[in-house]
Amino acid sequence: MAKKMVDEMWAGFRQSPAYGEIAQYPDMLVQATLTYFEEMAVEVSNRPFTQWDARDIEALLTEQAYNQFRKTPKTWTKRAIGAIFAGEFVTNLALDDQEYALVAPALSHWIAYVAQRGWLNAKRAAAYQRYFTATAPKMVELAADPDNFNPAKMLAYQLRQHGIDPEDDQAVQAFIQEVNQNGGLDTLYQSGLAPKDRDELSGFTPKEVQTLLDSDELMDELVTMYDPDEQGEYLHFEHAKVPGKPRWTRATAKRVHREGVVLGIRLWLQRRQYQLTAGWDSAVVIGNVSDFADEMYAQNREAPADWTPVAWQDFGQWLRSTGQADMTESAVTLLTQLATMLIDEQTITQSKGEQLIRAIQDDPAPQTGNVLSFKEAQKRKRR
Repeated sequence: MAKKMVDEMWAGFRQSPAYGEIAQYPDMLVQATLTYFEEMAVEVSNRPFTQWDARDIEALLTEQAYNQFRKTPKTWTKRAIGAIFAGEFVTNLALDDQEYALVAPALSHWIAYVAQRGWLNAKRAAAYQRYFTATAPKMVELAADPDNFNPAKMLAYQLRQHGIDPEDDQAVQAFIQEVNQNGGLDTLYQSGLAPKDRDELSGFTPKEVQTLLDSDELMDELVTMYDPDEQGEYLHFEHAKVPGKPRWTRATAKRVHREGVVLGIRLWLQRRQYQLTAGWDSAVVIGNVSDFADEMYAQNREAPADWTPVAWQDFGQWLRSTGQADMTESAVTLLTQLATMLIDEQTITQSKGEQLIRAIQDDPAPQTGNVLSFKEAQKRKRR
């Protein structure tokens, strides 16, 4: 019954106008997971995870790959998988050391099943298996250090360390009260900060930030250290011919990618001046800005200095077509602030910057006027 249900669901999805959009993928993979466990003739004791553990793992991978990298299950990359393995899988998943060691084998077995059922290209599934295996050791290493847990996971870990039953509400509340009296959850971390509050590109004084911004040599070092795609996966993006534009070249793609990384770093370093989405760290900001630069060149043959309102408006319309409201708002906020920074740094003219901002916000106003502030942009979007 479950097998038939999943087949019908996938067939219907392929025929729908929404095919290819991420919104329904997590539920699809959840159903595929349930079918997988129902069909596999393996005793429960021999399975590395229950179906509910597997559902959480696969759903988290699917959702974060899209939220952070705009990648659907058919376009996952080694970089995206590695970042999620070393990020959300470590901070969020309630697994022990033995279970973490089984994540890659379990995902590899599951993705092979998905391919066998015809839901994913076999070559791509094999590539994913290689990515799982290659990036798992870093995840296992990080997961062995409680300092990498998010606050909820850290609290659960400390309860176990103190022999407190998490079902004993009175004992849990007493422990939390003691922690709060001692300075709060951050005191449970050796570093003194939860992972979300730690960032290697944070903590610079205004003078240090200005030194970094003014030094090409230091910026080169930061690009080398924080390039989110050092493997050059952007070189394999689809790049169809664009009428009236120069042909795509690897040399230009590399130059544009570096420019995108630099812009992401500069925007992050100046985040106190340019308001970004709450909760985004340097990796997300740099990754999204560089991804955007890569896409603009691949699809439109436009480097940052050449960005046009038409291309930005097309990108904004695509964002809205996904139906992912939170992701769209975050991306519009990011690009609004990026354009404002480019104006302030005189990389582009104020007039052009205003046009880019209106284009990404889908604002039909005339192509003149003052640059919108962040608050004004939010008001316009709500109208």
